[in-house]
Amino acid sequence: MPELSRFFGVIIRMSMEAGGPHHLPHFHAYFQDDVAVIGLEPIAPLESVEMHHPLFRVCQFQIVGPFILQVGFDDGTEQLIDFEPVLRGELFGPLSDLALFNQVAIDPEVHTLVWPNGADFDPATLHDWPEYAEVLAVRAKSWEAQPV
Repeated sequence: MPELSRFFGVIIRMSMEAGGPHHLPHFHAYFQDDVAVIGLEPIAPLESVEMHHPLFRVCQFQIVGPFILQVGFDDGTEQLIDFEPVLRGELFGPLSDLALFNQVAIDPEVHTLVWPNGADFDPATLHDWPEYAEVLAVRAKSWEAQPV
């Protein structure tokens, strides 16, 4: 989730949720424990004070194999995620270098997995990975086919 801006404690991040609850280009505005989700086509709130989907935070992770992470969330759940099928395209493709992939960390402000090249995933997507894995893998194949 690329960070667009940070000012007065507000963080603005773009988000891509393949098959996710918003289905439109949007950004998230974070301030402490509050989040607003703003749609871009047309510009309008998708969600505001009352969130329609839960917010999750990545609390821990463990590298358990090549491109495979065990990810723990603030609600006590865990996901075993094989990222290899989505490591394509300009943003995620560089992570197919295992040395770079293994530099994964947890962003302390937005509580998701991040990599040094700016790649990250929405924590809700990670939390519900089995629902999104196939769609993301299909989409990743199209990223590979895109001319740069």
